[in-house]
Amino acid sequence: MNDLDIRDFFDAFDRQDPHMLAAISELQSEIRDKCPEVLRKDTNWYKTWTWGGKRDLLTGLQVHNDKFISP
Repeated sequence: MNDLDIRDFFDAFDRQDPHMLAAISELQSEIRDKCPEVLRKDTNWYKTWTWGGKRDLLTGLQVHNDKFISP
């Protein structure tokens, strides 16, 4: 079996790489076409994701009270 582990992609993701951005767009499109309910904010995976706290999307640093928390 050649299943992919999505965690590997999170570890390697580079927001500056146009190929990676295109691949993420393709993945989102496939999810919307085949299983759109997965992208809803009321899903369990999304609730678990948000328990980690808010993060800046560019730096990945945690944000608390609109201030960045350094690692």
